[in-house]
Amino acid sequence: VDQQTEKIVEVVESIQKTWYQSNNMARSGSSDGYVAETTPKQGHVVFFLCDSRRAVIFLDTFAVIFYLICIAFYGWQTAIDFQGDFNGVDSITDNHWIVIAFLFVGLLCASLGLSGARNYNQCFSFTASLWYGLSFLMNFFTMNIPNAILMFVLAYPHIVFYYEVKEGTMSGENYQNEVYCCV
Repeated sequence: VDQQTEKIVEVVESIQKTWYQSNNMARSGSSDGYVAETTPKQGHVVFFLCDSRRAVIFLDTFAVIFYLICIAFYGWQTAIDFQGDFNGVDSITDNHWIVIAFLFVGLLCASLGLSGARNYNQCFSFTASLWYGLSFLMNFFTMNIPNAILMFVLAYPHIVFYYEVKEGTMSGENYQNEVYCCV
């Protein structure tokens, strides 16, 4: 009977250990067993929806698609404005080239932000947050409020993610403790 009881106890302990590990719980306790403690989440939940890394990946994917569509539209519009006359370029076409240049910089920064979030890279994340922050300020002071709001929505998770990576809260090793999504 003692051997059977010991076998049952071993099986139960094995099941408990497997269950605790599958539920991302921290272990502590005595030398003969496991006592579950929940690991407190240290990361920030962005807009009450998800962790900062997931927010950056989602928003930068949206931004890359948006920038590509805008570049295609402005490139097409610029080609129509030329209408085969390359001798004189009017101010509308000049503005299109400026807008296209800004869109390419935005596309580059959104791509860097996406790469930074996927690889936990501080420099790339900082570059993207700097671009979105400067775009926010530029749009705010030119009274382009809808675009300023969009740039704030894009800048906020990048700034949070940058500080979480800098502090070590968000990293490849502990992302499983910080992951959160309501979807």
